Amino acid sequence: MDQLTLHEYYRPAEQLTDHEALAHRRRAGHESPSLPQRAGKIYALLLRKIAREEERRRHPLPAAPIRRVGHKRIYNIRVRGLARPTPDYDKLARALLEHARNEAEKAAPIDQNADAA
Repeated sequence: MDQLTLHEYYRPAEQLTDHEALAHRRRAGHESPSLPQRAGKIYALLLRKIAREEERRRHPLPAAPIRRVGHKRIYNIRVRGLARPTPDYDKLARALLEHARNEAEKAAPIDQNADAA
């Protein structure tokens, strides 16, 4: 939700002139009076996180040892979603088609076993 609030107020994905950006923010503030304050708080939080990350990169901590089980390595992977102001319909369609294909492949062996009986 925070990313959407930033996109809603600041419109970073659009190429707005200074005049257009100010007019948009004025309109957005009239339509949703709390939006400027929410977006400002989120923007300040984002700047603090960026500063912490830059500080961490300047002074990195020593790498933690990788736990091993036999020859296999165990990794911790973090995945974070990225909110976009408008959906990418092409990517969404490809994901749905791939999901449908996977579901059909899972159902195919069951159907073949039913035919054999």
